[in-house]
Amino acid sequence: MRTKFLIIAICGLTYLANAQPDRKSMVLDQFRFMFGYGSRSGNDGLTFGYVDKNLNYISEPTFEDGSDFFGDYANVIKDGVCGLMDKSGKTTFFPQYEIVYKYYSAYLLVKRDGKYGCIRYDGTEVIPIIYDQIGFFSSGHVPVKYGEKWQILDSLGRSVVDSNIVLGYNSVHDFYVEFDGYYSDTTRNAKKPKKGILHLSRGVVVPPIYDELAGWFSDGLCWAKRNGKKGFVSDEGIEKIPLEYDELALEFEEGLVAAHKGDMWGFIDKQNKVVIPFEYERAYKFSEGLAAVKKNGKIGFIDKSNNLIIPFLFDPDWGYQFNEGLSTFKLHYKFGFINKKGEVVIAPTFASALNFEDGMARVTLPNKKACFINKKGKLSSEFVEAWNFRSGAARVAISK
Repeated sequence: MRTKFLIIAICGLTYLANAQPDRKSMVLDQFRFMFGYGSRSGNDGLTFGYVDKNLNYISEPTFEDGSDFFGDYANVIKDGVCGLMDKSGKTTFFPQYEIVYKYYSAYLLVKRDGKYGCIRYDGTEVIPIIYDQIGFFSSGHVPVKYGEKWQILDSLGRSVVDSNIVLGYNSVHDFYVEFDGYYSDTTRNAKKPKKGILHLSRGVVVPPIYDELAGWFSDGLCWAKRNGKKGFVSDEGIEKIPLEYDELALEFEEGLVAAHKGDMWGFIDKQNKVVIPFEYERAYKFSEGLAAVKKNGKIGFIDKSNNLIIPFLFDPDWGYQFNEGLSTFKLHYKFGFINKKGEVVIAPTFASALNFEDGMARVTLPNKKACFINKKGKLSSEFVEAWNFRSGAARVAISK
């Protein structure tokens, strides 16, 4: 999730780098693109606030927008000014900057006079505010663009990547960075460059020979695609899982990964051994020992020995996974929750549902309003919109 967010964030900055609307609209637009929340047009009639796990307000809905909590802080906007709010509801605004963002790093990304840099919470400048575009700090490094080139800086503002390496809109993930080949390579296709991965201290670990890469390693493996086929490459550049699959989930979960070959789905392990045969119409990731699979148009759950634990009873949907002992399920266009025995714990009465986090789940009622539900089926008050809990707090929105 964090990786996907970083990619969205940098793409949002790129999209809006040259926009010149009025300050308030610019801040809102860039904020929403930065955090992957879409355009501002759908949110103009809303105000945003935060609730804790007891559904008490941390902060009443008074903000023009806000992010989820990333650790101890959430990003908020009020009167076109960016600020940070802690879990006590205390908010600090930064009117001296056009944009302020905080992700999981100790540093704040800021924009002033159309240029980007980073500061500490007390305002001390860490990365000079001179760059045309910027990403988020991760592993003590931050991607920045100056002129036509991206580079990676450390916390002292020093470039740490060979200037011959072509970087795109890429983030740092545990010291690994995806790159697009070499400037000195006259055969390089700038429109569809081949992808590789470098380590910020070890140098290039995966050569730029792939059409697509996940850009990060999970358990030492990175998803890769070449000539339409998918597999996994190690951080030593070895193709541990041959690129022979038509579809392949991005990461191993609980030691297995869902794979599609020919017409059917199954599961393989990290040695490319078929653990669960290719006999399903669709397969999803393992979570809490079970995985959703599709057969004859219906969803059921299997264990790692391919035993059918929950019968094929449910309608297809993307959200099947267990979290905190429960999974959403879909039946006749309505959503509810089941336990790991397949017993219906919360009846399917909702228009949509997300999985449980911190003992609460966000659901949409038939009237299109959002609310939270606990594992006993008790509903909270209604909101125009609500988002799942993260770091012990949830973002909510009401009409102005």
